Amino acid sequence: MAADNLERIADHLIDNKLRIITIQEQDHQETELYARLASQNKAQALGLARSIGYSAASCVTIAYKRDMVLASDDQDAVQALRVLSHDHPSVNTQALLQMASQAGHISKEEANDIHLEIAYRGFCDPNPPYH
Repeated sequence: MAADNLERIADHLIDNKLRIITIQEQDHQETELYARLASQNKAQALGLARSIGYSAASCVTIAYKRDMVLASDDQDAVQALRVLSHDHPSVNTQALLQMASQAGHISKEEANDIHLEIAYRGFCDPNPPYH
């Protein structure tokens, strides 16, 4: 299963449907914010109860510093973003699936099926986008 997922990711990279975005090491504001979010002591100084982990810190840093929407089901990441900016946009899996359905890319049934598979793997809220 993991090999299939890696193959799909590779195909999307080749087709330019997916981009890899990383922290810009030469951008000291990005690296400093990333370090603050990922460090227990520094995260508390920001007003967070605890650090949010390396992956979430990367996502929040990139979304915040580059004015991008944060797409995450990680509530700690969303909370960290809210500490940085109360009105910075974020979406979760349910909202993304609903947007795809409303735009006609997938049906409501497909949205629920996709969500079920993702939730089964433990990656998002177990409640489907359409009840």
